[in-house]
This record gives sequence, structure tokens and C-alpha cells, in this order.
Amino acid sequence: MKGSVTRDRILPLNGALNFRDLGGYPTVEGRVTRWGRMFRSDTLHAITSEDLVTLRSLDIRTVIDLRPHGEIAYTGRGLLGRSSISLIEADAPGDAPPAFSTVASVGDAPLHDVYWHYLTSGPAKYVRALQELGRPEIYPVVVSCFFGKDRTGVLVALALACAGVQRDAIVEDYALSATRMGYIVERLQRDPVYSDTLEQTPDWRLSAPPATMLTFLERLDEYYGGARSWALRAGLTEVQLENLRSALLE
Repeated sequence: MKGSVTRDRILPLNGALNFRDLGGYPTVEGRVTRWGRMFRSDTLHAITSEDLVTLRSLDIRTVIDLRPHGEIAYTGRGLLGRSSISLIEADAPGDAPPAFSTVASVGDAPLHDVYWHYLTSGPAKYVRALQELGRPEIYPVVVSCFFGKDRTGVLVALALACAGVQRDAIVEDYALSATRMGYIVERLQRDPVYSDTLEQTPDWRLSAPPATMLTFLERLDEYYGGARSWALRAGLTEVQLENLRSALLE
């Protein structure tokens, strides 16, 4: 039997190193998230033909990419772009920043402030992504960004919280990225484009401490009354949120 918050949920792909299943998480109402419905990942542009077979075996229908258009255009889609999997860019063209939007680009703010900045300064991306997650026909779905930790971490936290997943499980899921970052950094150190950026990025910016996500969620409570209230105020409908719950929960 699969554990709820363990490394067993991580799928060992060749070209994506932070790919994992979001099933098995308990809700406050005593339900659990379904296995094989929603996945999270780092960038998928380097997946191999073997990885693509794995994604097909999971019946993946959709990838929601949280990176800005310029970043996506730079890396390309790789094999994923030639597959039958639907690709959705959460950023509209007018939302895209002029350069890469990694955590390293947001000054010296602590990570929880960076995540809050994502939500307050560029909420449209997260609203669109959650609206997509409110469409039953897109599942099984993968949400991804560059590291699969920050932008993906915010969206996954919002989605799981809107579905009623227990806070401890959301925080522990976020913290699992810390077990994958070493592999991602090792790969990027061999990449001439990203190695310079990594050298200028402090180690704590590549971390995923539980306190970061806990602080972010507590801030959502303080300012908006929680993720669901934020989502409704941001433009999602009750129907979309109920569809998301139905898609994710057993």
C-alpha cells in the first residue's frame, strides 16, 4: 500500500527529477486525494522517449505549465510538444515577464514573501490554472514549472487547500521537493546557460523548508480566510471549485 507522504510517490523519470503523484493525502473531512489524477513536476522539456512511455502509461492528458512564455519558448517543449498530451500555458502573453522567473530573480526576500508576491502581484496565472483544474476533462494532469518547487508549490498548495486537504499534508508535500533539488542542481551545473545563475543563487533559495509553506498558508488565512475564499474572490466559481474537489478526491 502506498504511503501518504513518502518518496514512494516520486516517479523516477530520466528527464524530470521532481515528478510525483499527489494521491493519498487526507482531507479534513476524512476523504483522501486520488492516486493517478494530479501530478507535479519540474520542467518537462528534457523528458526522454522512455519517460514519454511512462507518461502515456499514466494516461496523462494535460500539462499545465506555469513558466512564462519566454521561458517556455527558450527551452522548447522537447518530446512533449510532439505528443498527444495537451499543453496549457497558464500565463497569457501579456502576463509574461521579459526574462526567466526563477526564485533567484526576486531579490533577497524570504521564500514565503516570494510566494506571497506571486499571488498578489501576478494572480491571473494561478486563477487560470485553477480554472483549468476545475475542468474534469483535463485529468489526469501534471502541473509544472522550472524546479517544480516554487510556482508549482504555490499552485499545488492552493489546489489541495481548496479541495480540503489537511494542512500538514500540504506542507509535507511541499517539503518533499527538498529531496529532489540536489539532483536538479547537479544537472543544471552541467548546463552552460544555467550554471552561472546557480553560482549566484544562495543555497537557501533552493530549499523547501516546511515553515515556508506553513507561513504562506497562514498568511492566506489571515488576509483572505483561506485558499477557497481567496479563489472565490479572485474569480473562480463554486462550480469550478466543486469540480476540482470531485476530480481530486476519492
